[in-house]
Amino acid sequence: MELLKALGVAYVTISTVCFTLFLIGLFRNIRKELSGKSAESNSSEILSKMRLVYVEEVCGMYHLYDKINNSFIAQGYTEDEMWTKAEEQYPNLKFFETTKEADFAKDE
Repeated sequence: MELLKALGVAYVTISTVCFTLFLIGLFRNIRKELSGKSAESNSSEILSKMRLVYVEEVCGMYHLYDKINNSFIAQGYTEDEMWTKAEEQYPNLKFFETTKEADFAKDE
């Protein structure tokens, strides 16, 4: 009987400690989220790492341009070479291809 009481007390103690640690971690994460960056700044951070681009073939070479500001990014004799050069030049960016004629709405 004493053994069962001791096991019960140990179980309750361990359960209470684990639950307390869970709550501490939960409240730390909530506080970090509330005091951290807002959703708007997180989305602008994500968007700063992405580029909407289009490809043009000019005189047998492929040219890659930024869709939003029409700035030149890379060129190559083949599309694969062009993409490789773009990724080497901008390793932290992700490129999403579209057409030159595609319309988009830019939030101001």
